[in-house]
Formats: sequence, structure tokens, C-alpha cells
Amino acid sequence: MPVKSVRSGTLDVTERPGLAALMDAAGNGRIDAVIIASLDRIGRQTRIVLGVAEWLASLKVEILSCRENLDTSTPSGQFVMTMFAALAQLEMDTIRERTMGGSVKSAQNGNVIIGGSMAPYGYDIGEVDGKRTLVINDAEADVVRLIFDKYSAGAISLLGICDYLTDRRIPLPAKGTNHQAIRMTDQWSKGTLSGILNNETYIGNWYYRKTRRVKQANGKYTTAGRPRSEWLLVEVPAIIDRETFESVKRRRIANKRQFHAQRRHTYALGGMLTCGRCDAGISGISRSYGDTIYRYYKCNAKHSHKRYGYKCDMPTAKPEAVDATVWEWVSGILLSPGRLREEWDRYRQNSLNEAQPLIDMIEANERKIDALRAEKRRLVRAYREGVLSLDDIAADKADIERLIDQYTQANEELAADVAGRTPGQVDFDAIEEFAAELALGAAKVAGDTEAQYVLYRLLQVEGALHYNDANKQHVVDVSCILGQQTLSVSSTTPPRSEIGPASARAASPGSPATVGAVER
Repeated sequence: MPVKSVRSGTLDVTERPGLAALMDAAGNGRIDAVIIASLDRIGRQTRIVLGVAEWLASLKVEILSCRENLDTSTPSGQFVMTMFAALAQLEMDTIRERTMGGSVKSAQNGNVIIGGSMAPYGYDIGEVDGKRTLVINDAEADVVRLIFDKYSAGAISLLGICDYLTDRRIPLPAKGTNHQAIRMTDQWSKGTLSGILNNETYIGNWYYRKTRRVKQANGKYTTAGRPRSEWLLVEVPAIIDRETFESVKRRRIANKRQFHAQRRHTYALGGMLTCGRCDAGISGISRSYGDTIYRYYKCNAKHSHKRYGYKCDMPTAKPEAVDATVWEWVSGILLSPGRLREEWDRYRQNSLNEAQPLIDMIEANERKIDALRAEKRRLVRAYREGVLSLDDIAADKADIERLIDQYTQANEELAADVAGRTPGQVDFDAIEEFAAELALGAAKVAGDTEAQYVLYRLLQVEGALHYNDANKQHVVDVSCILGQQTLSVSSTTPPRSEIGPASARAASPGSPATVGAVER
């Protein structure tokens, strides 16, 4: 029977309809032999080639290659096939390595490595001085500036900017097939705006190698982020000045910190817990039965299992029990001034140790800047003394000034990174203020969920919630800048506690139970 040609030997079996159709035909006994141009048409990964060949052999289906003389019915023929398959994978890996190496070198030489349809909104792909780069699209750049100006002014929300752009029929980012989904609507979205507001390209920094391919256990590849230190910077024309970009960044951070105040219910550990069984996040869930509201900590993969693709069996936990257990540990540290200072000093020193490589880089760049400034002074002095002409020093002076600017900008970024990694006195003063309030009125603070939430965010509290099936008890592994501890939750939680009391479960149709908001 005729079978579709295989699209590519680099894709997995499940992603290749031609190979899948061939295997289906073989499985149904509709073919006796498979004729291929060469062995690498089956695949360029040895495991795929050998797996398909073994499966076809079990069905008595012969493989005939136009390029390789194979007799898979004999041990020597199977050995030759294995060698050819390994060579095909080696060739593929070598091609990929050479391609990536060439791309890296091209980026290091100042070229932007993306297709035209992948150019960020506000830019087009162009060539300047023999280099492939981003050139400003004036019409789109005006929209980008408008978005940054309105958001940095603070008078309008993201949703308000979306409505503003949509009402004025300003076209959405849609350069090519990569944006087909966007073109299907004329509505600007918060996600699109967030992508623009977070994009450093608009201050002139385009990065290559932000992600990498990672081979999974099943042999497939996925993408994962690289450390920022491995990114390759390519300078491009800026649309937004750095001050405006940083202003927007500060406002977005502040908005995230205040987001909890807009929730219907605040959970002291909202957004800080993960599931000890599946690593998914744990959310605060509220359910109302008549006039009574019941609240729970529940694994997201249990609550929204269709979205996650599996259903976690972690029993729900009572927030009052988990919160009280964590609060007892945290408040114990806060009410002990000596221990609080000791834990803070330990955390600060660890943070400084982790940031030391960045500090070393800043110091090394400062030495380079000092050396460049000395060289610049030497050139100017030689010009004043008549040793060198203006033409003689012009190019060198420009190169030195460019390098000084680059090292200065690099140090600004490194200093911001160090500041973000190391706590300051202001942070400790705020923690001590909470501790003082706690000492003066422990009962009041202990019962204030909002205050605990703010404090936990300040302390960078994180926790993994576990459940011991043997003794029906939850355990939480909690950590923060003041230390870490494994805590047994003081009360047990029945696996189906989220359903509510029996009287509510048997409620009449006139008083249905309603599901409240999912909190993080």
C-alpha cells in the first residue's frame, strides 16, 4: 500500500505521521518489505532505528535500503545496521554542533540570530555595516513607547492599556506565521503587554543562548533556561531608555507584592507551599456551604488535574493548622533577639559568599576601567605635547571610550544583581519592627493573617507539604532566611475534608454548595 513519506529522520516516531502510518500498515500485515533510500530515513537516533528495525523483524517485514547493503536476518547484517545507525546519529550530532558553533560565533560578532518573523515587536530584521541586526520599526516603536509611558506613569493598569490599544484599533504584534494565534483576535492581552514590558531588547540588549536543549528520559528533547551568565549579548538600537525600563520593573515588582490585598481570602502561606508528593504548587481553596466558609490548602494537581494531566492524591490540609505550626516556629525566632540577629548574620554572610564571584567581576572591571582611563589620559597628553596628531589618537580614543562605557554598564548590571542577592539593613529593620510588634502584642499579630503573609514574604518563606499515611498527619518542610525546619502539623486532616460537613454534603437543592476562588 502507498505510505506517506517520512518528514524527517530527526523527529521521534510519535511526531512523524509517515513512519507512524508505515508501522500501522506493518502491524496490520499489509506490507512484506520496507524500501528506504537510506537507513537514516528511519531515524537519526540509534535507539529509534534499532527499535523500529527490531519491531519490523518481529513481524517478518524486511528492510531494504537503496544505499546500504543490509541483510538484517543475519548477526553480521544486524551489526552493520547498528553501525550505520550510530554513524547517522553521529552525523546529526556533528551537524548540530557545527551549526550551533557557527551561530555562537556569529552572535559574538554582533549578529542577531533569529528569523524575520521572530523580530520583537517594534523591530524588523535588517543589515547594518554587514551585520544582521534589529532595525527600529517606527510605527511599532511608537506603540512600545506608549505602552511603557502609560504603565510607568502609574495611572493606568495593564488591563486599562489593553482596552486603550484595542479601542483605537492599534494592530497587534503579528509579523508572520509565528503569530497566527494573535492574528485571530483584535484584542490586546495582558500577556502580550507583559512580554513587552519585560523585554530587555527595548533598552538595546538582545540576548542569544537564553535556552538550551535538554534530553529527557524518554529520549525526547525539551528546552530549559540557561544561567544568565551564559547568555550572549548583542547590542541593538534602543527604543526605551534604561530609566523608564527600571521604573516599569519597580512598579511591576511592587504590584506583585500588593496583589494579595486584592484577594477574597488571604492565606498566610499563600503561594509559598508546594506539594511534597508531586512538586506542584499548593493553593488556598475556599468553599462555602450556606453561610459557612471552609478553607483548605490543596495541591493544584489535585484541584485542576485536567490541566496538569494527572491527579495527585495528596490529602488537603487545614490552613489554620498548618499556619499555626509554621507561625510557632517563626515567632519563636522573632521573640529571641539574640537568635534573630544570629540567623540574620548567617543569612547575610551566605548571601555575600554567593555573590562574591559577581563582586570579584565588578572589581576586575573597575581595574580595567582605571587602566583604560589612564591610557586615554596618555593619548591626550601625547596630543597636547605634539607627539601625536588628532587623527592619530581619534580612533584609539573612541575605542577606549566605548570600552569604558561597556565595562561601566556591565558593572551597573552586576551591582544590581548583587543588590538583589544580598539583604540590606532596611530589610532587617522591617523584620525587627515585626518582632517588636509581636513582643508587645503577640496574640494580636498571631491572629492577623495579613500581617503574617507580609512577614513571610519578607522572610522569603517556602515550604513543602507532606502527608504521612501511617499516622494520618501532615508534615511541612519550611525554610526562610532565618533557617529551616521540619515541622509536624499539630492536627490531622481527613482525606476528604474539603467536601465539608455531612449536613452540607446532603444539602437540599435550595441551598447548594458553591466553590469559592482559588487563592495562591
